[in-house]
Amino acid sequence: MKRKDKVVIAYDGTAYSGWQYQENAVGIQQVVEEVLAYLEGAPVRIFGSSRTDAGVHAAGQVANFRIPDSLVPGKTPEEVCEMLSEMFAEYLPEDIAVLSVKEASDRFHA
Repeated sequence: MKRKDKVVIAYDGTAYSGWQYQENAVGIQQVVEEVLAYLEGAPVRIFGSSRTDAGVHAAGQVANFRIPDSLVPGKTPEEVCEMLSEMFAEYLPEDIAVLSVKEASDRFHA
């Protein structure tokens, strides 16, 4: 089973092609997905609430993703969120920050 998480992300978009994944440039979505894939050991798709253009900054981009419950056995939702926040802080570049991580209902979609 997979749990759904909601994240709020802030970023300085100067070095990026915008939010959305692109094959010919690096977007915020790609960078965040690479961190999640490192955790899961397989590709993870993250869905953003909107897209931004190249060079645009965000103070509160909302997104969601799913990870298997088996990656976080025996942890409470709060402990999982804390673990994910720490992982993002360690592996994301300084110009991308995850402001919050919360478990979301299955119906939530950014």
